[in-house]
Amino acid sequence: MPNDDNEIKDVDWREVNIEDSDSSLGQIKFKKNRNKTRLRSALKFVFMIAVASISGAVTAAYIVNVKYSDSLVKSNTPIFQKKKALSSNNTNSDTSVTENSINKVAQEVGPSVVGVKNSLNGFDGKSQEYVGSGIIIRSDGYIVTNYHVIQDQSAITVKLPNGKNGNVFKAKLIGYDNLSDLAIIKIDSRNLPAAVFGDSSKIKIGDSAIAIGNPLGQEFQGSVTSGVISAINKDINLPDDTNGEISKYKIIETDAVINQGNSGGALCNENGEVIGINSLKLGDKYADSGMSVAISVNEAKKIIDEIIKNGKVTRPFLGVVGGTALADKNNGIQGAYVKSVVSGSGLAKAGIKADDIIVELDGVKVTSIDDIRDIIQDKKIGDKIPCKVYRKGKYIKCEVVLSENKE
Repeated sequence: MPNDDNEIKDVDWREVNIEDSDSSLGQIKFKKNRNKTRLRSALKFVFMIAVASISGAVTAAYIVNVKYSDSLVKSNTPIFQKKKALSSNNTNSDTSVTENSINKVAQEVGPSVVGVKNSLNGFDGKSQEYVGSGIIIRSDGYIVTNYHVIQDQSAITVKLPNGKNGNVFKAKLIGYDNLSDLAIIKIDSRNLPAAVFGDSSKIKIGDSAIAIGNPLGQEFQGSVTSGVISAINKDINLPDDTNGEISKYKIIETDAVINQGNSGGALCNENGEVIGINSLKLGDKYADSGMSVAISVNEAKKIIDEIIKNGKVTRPFLGVVGGTALADKNNGIQGAYVKSVVSGSGLAKAGIKADDIIVELDGVKVTSIDDIRDIIQDKKIGDKIPCKVYRKGKYIKCEVVLSENKE
């Protein structure tokens, strides 16, 4: 019968370790190799860490490159912002560029603004002749510009915007008004893009103002400056050089630069409507302050219509050259002081003399020389109006027939 103590069962010979150094009996001892087990465990742990790291990197890259990009596209907020193109059919677009942007106004009004040159030497930008702008007001070739641009010139040239040599025309002078610095010229062309005229009485201080011109050569066409309206319906008094009569006009003041090139061009509102006609000449007195002026379109309309109809502007003329009489220097009398009377005028024929003080006209009290212009501006040539003057302590009444203001 076998000896149970000496029986060896199921020995894993790969894990048998013969140790005889410590055994005096030469006994065989069986022992699991713990060192190999620990090594395998460590290698498995390192492998799992490596796999987890690689998986994490791949997942992160996917999220950044795909998921986050998708979310940015959906929310329309890219990392580097780009302005969305304005769709002409989408008025509710969520974009900062509005339909009334300067760019849109320039594109709408630009085709109606032409270059005007007072010679036939071409639009090379090198000539010394004065070059300005004009506005197409009728599709059959009528154009308004500044009178000083074409003054005293027998040859006037017009260049349509975006045009080369084939779009340069010789223009005919229809008429002009020196005081308002407006002139009408015409070219032989049809189906031209006429500008839309707005209502200058509706503009407000602080509104945007866009000045558009088409001066000089091809490289300068479509010149645009912008600013705000700083004053509206501002009166400017202009003396007639020939007879001294003062005429008053309503102008628009703006900090949009009006230079030699866009003088005679359009001053527009944000809706692409012309609200004024730029004039470098009328704005000379404001140049040092950085302000520019344009004659208001409501004022210009009346002048334009009359020039087209009659070739000139006829104004009722009283015939007084004077100033404001101060009350404390004239025994308490205030009115329009008559420095002199224009010979042959209605005032001269009524017997008014130098040193008289006009205190009432057409039943309206006169306190300054400006009041006279306001009273007669809506009158017609040939109208008879009552007049009351103060002369050497006495009041004298008379009737004045308004004559034509001839330059």
